[in-house]
Amino acid sequence: MIDIKLLRENSEKVKKACQNKRVVVDVNKILEIDKKKRETIQQIENLKAAKNKLSAKDIEKGRELKERIKQLEPELENLEKEFNELFLQIPNLPLDDVPIGKDESENKVIKTYGPSFAKASEGKKDYLELAEKLDIIDVKRAAKVSGTRFGYIKGGAATLEMGLIGLAFDVLAKEGFIPVFPPVMIKPEMMKAMGYMERGGDEIYYIPSDNMYLIGTSEQSVGPMHSNEVFNEKDLPKRYISFSTCFRKEAGSYGKDTK
Repeated sequence: MIDIKLLRENSEKVKKACQNKRVVVDVNKILEIDKKKRETIQQIENLKAAKNKLSAKDIEKGRELKERIKQLEPELENLEKEFNELFLQIPNLPLDDVPIGKDESENKVIKTYGPSFAKASEGKKDYLELAEKLDIIDVKRAAKVSGTRFGYIKGGAATLEMGLIGLAFDVLAKEGFIPVFPPVMIKPEMMKAMGYMERGGDEIYYIPSDNMYLIGTSEQSVGPMHSNEVFNEKDLPKRYISFSTCFRKEAGSYGKDTK
């Protein structure tokens, strides 16, 4: 979620960012609603101030002002709802040095390490074939228990995974990152504030009975840790490394090679 001041003061930058990220958002309409919302808030505040100045004798005038406020409050509520629905569609703005491309085929390679994977893997067995032979990944029994596209990570693979997590935590902890195992369920307002409801909402698991969402990536839970908090500059930056189970439907990828 961007700062509303940025939208008001530099709307062209926001429009350009939306265009570059290929997100269709009516920025002008958002600004129009924002202006109307602020005007309505000012009207209500002025009416309340006028009402407070009335003496005990001005009963009729007080009723008129109260009625006008009563009429404006639902209007303000509708404006705020409409504004929030549109405002949350604005994506986070990319940095100025991020290259613009039509799709992932135009991604810019920054660095490469080691030999080409395609060349190194020619004529070799793939990892799943090797893992099944070593009995460290079991997709057949996972399919029996959970359905397709699941797997049991066992033995050496499980030990390797735990070792890699520990290694990542150790390396980044030395750089000032705080290791976190975050909650895997979050409130709707937190998921919405992280910007995942408007784009990618069809891949999110929702539990109606608890009114909670399952996270699809750790950042969805780590990001809201400091919601409604204000930091002194000397206390920044806050750096975290997190690990969690991630739940997502991977909409549209069914039937593809998911190994």
